Order: sequence, then structure tokens, then C-alpha cells
Amino acid sequence: MGPGLAENVPEGTHVGQNVHYTDYSYSYETSKKIQDATGFKLLTIGAGPCGTPTQPYPHYSVHFYTVDKSDREKMLCKSNGGYFCLPASEQCSESAMKFNLDGQGIEMCEDGSYANVPPGFRWTIDGNPAIGINAGSPGMGLHGLSPSDLGGSYETPLLLMVNYDATIIANHIVLWGGLPLGQNNPGEDYQWTKEMPTYNCHNKEKYPSLPVKTSVDYVVAEGRTYISITGPTTKCEQSFTESWDSTKGSKAAKQAKGAKRA
Repeated sequence: MGPGLAENVPEGTHVGQNVHYTDYSYSYETSKKIQDATGFKLLTIGAGPCGTPTQPYPHYSVHFYTVDKSDREKMLCKSNGGYFCLPASEQCSESAMKFNLDGQGIEMCEDGSYANVPPGFRWTIDGNPAIGINAGSPGMGLHGLSPSDLGGSYETPLLLMVNYDATIIANHIVLWGGLPLGQNNPGEDYQWTKEMPTYNCHNKEKYPSLPVKTSVDYVVAEGRTYISITGPTTKCEQSFTESWDSTKGSKAAKQAKGAKRA
């Protein structure tokens, strides 16, 4: 991820939430090799220069999806043009009911905690105290996070997960708009890591590749931001790297030598 030209940043971008929400989104469908090794089928990056009700500051949203583009396009709900779905009581379509906005159907552990998520994690269903309704977004799914993570500065990346049809479908990282501009640590590199070593009553058969670590690195010498997800894989694969340059519209893959990853 590289920053855009300063002259292309709209005036007022850093003033927080605007009543006219605008989102710019780009997506990349991964190769079969990546899908087999990690389970991720689709990577998306969205730019919200005016913020959202839950992140009222300019930011980027990066999603790692385990569903493909066609499945995402089926995730529709009533929102009256807003960013979030209306409450479950106002939804009647099959696609909208699969958002689990009222919490019904979401997998739970015997102790009452949510299953297959880190300890302390909460799905933001109808009536959550943060925004009063829910955090289900058309084309994305129902979002959730650890409430304790909201206590930090907006400059710190925020890690979320996404649910649809009672299934975890994505990992989501929110980045303050100033991070790719080098403003978190001016003149120096910046590094952030979130570890998730354990998951509540983890169903490893259903979710064999849940990440154990997410990292964000800004490299000042390159002017680029790197986002990394680390986790197990059920397929032993020789280490490889695939890169996609959106400015060139092409994909190049290279094979690393002398390394294996299981």
C-alpha cells in the first residue's frame, strides 16, 4: 500500500466524520495457490475519507475474505442508504436474515462466550452500546471486535472479524489515513502487531487457518505500508510470494528458494 499524492487528498480529509459518507473500494481475487494454502479468496481495500459512525476519522479498511466476490455480492440488507443494516426486526429477505443481526444462530461456547473468536471478542449485534444498532454492512457482513481495543488512539490499527450466515468470513484491519503517509512516527519506521494465540472453543475442523498474528509495518525508506497475517495451514507448501501492482494491472509471482512452510 502506497500513499496517494498530497494534491489528490480532498480538503478536509482529516477533520473526521462527514454527514456524506463516501467509500472507495478495490478488490483482488487470490490465486488458487493462495486459496489452498491460506483459505483467503478475496482481498479488498476500502478508503473512507470521511470516516464512519464507529471510526469517525479518515481511514482505510483492509479485508481478508474466505468467500469470493460473487458471494459478497449476495450479502444484501435493508439500510435505507446508510452504512449499516437496519435492525433484524426490519429485515425480511433471506440474505438479510443471514447477517444474524439479532445474534440468533451465531455459534456460542458452553460458558456463553462467542465461539471461534479471541477471548473478550463481541459481535456488534442490534442494540450494541457503541452505535445503538448493529455493525452489519451490506456487501461485508456483521462486524465484531474486542471492546478493549476501542480505548486506544485512532492512530493505532484496529482489528475486527466479519461474520455472515453464522460463519466467520473475514479478518478486517482498520488503518488511520495518516499511517500510509508516515504520520504515526514521522521520519521513522512504524510497526504494530496484534497476537491472537487462542480462540474460544475453537472448531479447528471448520476453521483450520484462523490467524494467530496480524502485523502492520510502515517502511519510511519505501513509503509503503505492509499488512501481514500469520496462521496455520493444513497444506504443506514450499514458501512463495505473490505480488499484485494495481498501478500496472498485472500480477507477478516468484518462487522462494530453500524454504518450506507447514
